[in-house]
Amino acid sequence: MPEPGTGLWTWATLCDKEMFMAKLISLIILCSSLVVFVSCEREEAASRAPRGSGLAKDVEGRPLPNSKEALAAAYVAAINADDVDALRSLLHPGCLLCLSDENRDYYDELFAQYVIPAIPEGYDASFESIPSGEPLPFEDVFSYPVRPSHAFKLEYAEGQDHRAVVMNHIVGEDGAWSLMIPCPTAEVLTKYRESRRQAEQDRARATVLLSELEDPLRRELVEMLQKGERVAAIVRYGEASQESPAVAEAVVYLLAQEGKP
Repeated sequence: MPEPGTGLWTWATLCDKEMFMAKLISLIILCSSLVVFVSCEREEAASRAPRGSGLAKDVEGRPLPNSKEALAAAYVAAINADDVDALRSLLHPGCLLCLSDENRDYYDELFAQYVIPAIPEGYDASFESIPSGEPLPFEDVFSYPVRPSHAFKLEYAEGQDHRAVVMNHIVGEDGAWSLMIPCPTAEVLTKYRESRRQAEQDRARATVLLSELEDPLRRELVEMLQKGERVAAIVRYGEASQESPAVAEAVVYLLAQEGKP
């Protein structure tokens, strides 16, 4: 399970720019949509990673998947193996060229948080092409080194109560398929660092709250986690405690970590 409040992933449905920016880093888990929109600097990355036969391989020279379906399978395998390096190898090479000393803290956490809960067998993978003239999401706060060609969606059951939806942008180029994920603008970096400070406060409060958590609520939450009902556990704790969604998510995260090696 990703640590709360530190990554680009969020389990909240993103309805508008303000909600997106507010929840971009927070990992507040309230419902079952998992969306990532990531990008890189268009002009610089495009000039350093030109279109051509070289993009059939990743930045370390390994072949990229040769079909959308192969990319989906490699993505699921990397997620289920908790293999950040394998996930990184699926990125379009242009994305990694966005790293700099100025945004390294952002990218360190992006890659660390790129692993999400395991995706079970029986997932549904679908792909939808993005028309060439269609605006890309949040282009005013993200820029793209190469325009994504498709939206990639995974759906699967998480527990008994809901289905999780994982969405990514992908690009097919020169017979190779890769994930397209973002380069932060100054606005995103500011939001990220603000959220980090708030997340540290939330985790400190969550640690205290967990030490005070008693049965029957503790037992109820543990049983939910054992059944894979993490979202339901967060909502249940939030209702019972009247804490903020971010604090409730942090408490459940810490509870799930108890007893792990």
